[in-house]
Amino acid sequence: MLVGPDMVWITRRSSDRALVAALTALAAVMFGWGFQRGRTHPFYTAAVRSMGANWHDFVYGAFDPSGFITTDKLPGAFWVQALSVRIFGFHAWAVLLPQVLAATACVPLLFVTVRRWAGRGAAYAAAVGYTLTPVTVALSRTNIPDALMVFFMVVAAHALWRWADGGRRAAWWLAASAVWLGVAFNVKMGQALLVVPVFAGTCFLLGAGSRWWRLGRAAAYGTLVAVVSLAWMVFVTLTPASQRPYIDGSVHNSVWEMVFQYNGFGRIGGQGAGTDPLAGGAVLSGAGGPAGLGRIFGTASAGQISWLVPAAVVGLAAGLWAAWRARRVRLAAASVAALPVTAAGAVGAFASVGASVGATAGSAAGATAGSAAFASAQTAAGSSPSAGTTAISAGSPASTSTGAASGQMSSVEALAAHASQHASQHASQHGSRATDSGHQQPTDPERAQRKTTAGYLFWGGWLGIYGLAFCAATGIHSYYTSTLAPPVAALAGAAFIAAARGRTWQLPALVALTAGWAFLASRETPHYQPWLRWFVVAAAVAAIALVPWARIARNRALGALSAVAVAAAALAAPAVWATSVLTRKGDMMGSVAASAGPPQSMFGGRKFSAAANTEIQHGIHDFEHGPDPRVVKFLQRNRDGRPYAAAIDGSMAAAPYLADNLPVLPMGGFTSDAPAPTVQGLANLVHTGQLRYVVVSQLRMGGHSVAAQDRDTWVTDHCHGVPGLASSTASGTARAKDKTNSPTGVFDCS
Repeated sequence: MLVGPDMVWITRRSSDRALVAALTALAAVMFGWGFQRGRTHPFYTAAVRSMGANWHDFVYGAFDPSGFITTDKLPGAFWVQALSVRIFGFHAWAVLLPQVLAATACVPLLFVTVRRWAGRGAAYAAAVGYTLTPVTVALSRTNIPDALMVFFMVVAAHALWRWADGGRRAAWWLAASAVWLGVAFNVKMGQALLVVPVFAGTCFLLGAGSRWWRLGRAAAYGTLVAVVSLAWMVFVTLTPASQRPYIDGSVHNSVWEMVFQYNGFGRIGGQGAGTDPLAGGAVLSGAGGPAGLGRIFGTASAGQISWLVPAAVVGLAAGLWAAWRARRVRLAAASVAALPVTAAGAVGAFASVGASVGATAGSAAGATAGSAAFASAQTAAGSSPSAGTTAISAGSPASTSTGAASGQMSSVEALAAHASQHASQHASQHGSRATDSGHQQPTDPERAQRKTTAGYLFWGGWLGIYGLAFCAATGIHSYYTSTLAPPVAALAGAAFIAAARGRTWQLPALVALTAGWAFLASRETPHYQPWLRWFVVAAAVAAIALVPWARIARNRALGALSAVAVAAAALAAPAVWATSVLTRKGDMMGSVAASAGPPQSMFGGRKFSAAANTEIQHGIHDFEHGPDPRVVKFLQRNRDGRPYAAAIDGSMAAAPYLADNLPVLPMGGFTSDAPAPTVQGLANLVHTGQLRYVVVSQLRMGGHSVAAQDRDTWVTDHCHGVPGLASSTASGTARAKDKTNSPTGVFDCS
């Protein structure tokens, strides 16, 4: 059933709606199976708990119930999770539910978006590829912000392509795209900001009107993104510091420092790791493997995202090449159309050129180019469709071609004639389409070709920008690569469908490339599912043998069998890695590292010294088992009505105490480096009776700043260890030089 462009239907066919509903249900199982048994990220969950209990903490994104300090991220994701907690109560599943729903919703949204660009076949392939992306499945069952960021980016992409299709509410769709991209920025800051030039560039390419008119529209789009993105930051900046929490990730209590330095430029280069508290990459320095173009293909990230990347890159290159050739044909058609030739001769010449390109490219792009050339010639010459058809059959060298190319050429000729007739009828009935700026719209074939090219630039730009950013960063968590999942799925899906419709050799070649990389990527983790690489090889061999045979035999059953072999060769590896998450028991490292396949550490790919490894193991033990029950009982018994049971060295170490409803003061924020409180502030809290105990943990993400070392020295000089709950103390200088010889445990500062 056909429906209007503004009606909210998944596709024009009810069967498609049923299939998409089935895919969405499959995605819900993949993303949500057993999520209620999962464990949440302790750092982010502490903030969600505080924000869900107090509207002041909600507005400012406070980490702790007292509203002393924020998280080191913008609060967009935590707002969504805190609202879920307010509705359902504080439960692990209530914190995780928004991520499950967001990841599931991405599947139909991605389907619709890709269908508007590359057709139904590519849309189905993209939806399946996204559903089986391992890192996406792993992220859906944690409350790490990236899952919601990707969701809002996909929503923004969907709105942008709805605008590109036109309609009465097109301008609203464009504005909605900008708003959702601004919301994504409030979830993960600069990571969402990187893609804004790609969205604005697509707005420029697909917009109607003159170049300056389109440039102004793209600039307005970027401006609206900036307004939405910066609204909360401006609000916080205008709020007096005494009326809001301290901004973690900054040394001057500035949200701008936290966003653009600590979480922005400080994550690239970042060689001041350990000395500069605003070098956000300090904690991650070296994580994810060495910086360089091979990082996303290394041990930490290969199994999470890279399975379909080679197919996506090849599909992108082939699509841009076909678009470039189509543009050449269109320009040639426009040039020849200006010559004083007869209408029939012009139409025959252009149809020949279009058919030749269609046969050479073997793709929809070639067919579009041929039809565009034909339509141009016919419009210029003023001929009728019947004259053009006569010219094609009588005078075109392409019409006499033989072999496989002749079949493709004849189909292009038919497409060209159909497009020409449609264009002629449309022009005669409605005249040239015009915009509100008075400039003519491109013809339909030209617009279709521009849309195809813009799609490749859109998804390719998205993939390229993030790929280069992750390779250049000081260090990355492997789950950062989830941002690549939508463009990889879209480009790979389009590549496989184009190859299936192209020359006989194209699909087997793409299968061989994808399976070959799967074999090599599996060797990065040789002890994990060693049978998988050989299964992929066997499936690839079967697909390479069956695809040409199925084409020659034209047997439906053989075709279905070859399709199964192709799917197994391309998707078996990511599917096995993705489903590994479904049976994994909730573990703390899984909630922090968020990876599929074999368990990863928080800093996968990073090399540490023996002393640092010992310290990390102690910290992981604290994570897995929570705070020492003896310490918790001691602080509960000796709180004596004070607002803080203790000050904890770092927000990560404070999170488990807050989870036990023990009000503690997180010193120094996430890395322990923020000057909150200062030494003077800590001393005042002790002297005024608001605080008595300080807990120093093994788990410190940083602790090398001047503010952190000054606090360490003050604790060492003014406090004494509680017998049985503290290790032997060392001087502040010794602590700064050797963290493994540092005082840990509970210290009494009375």
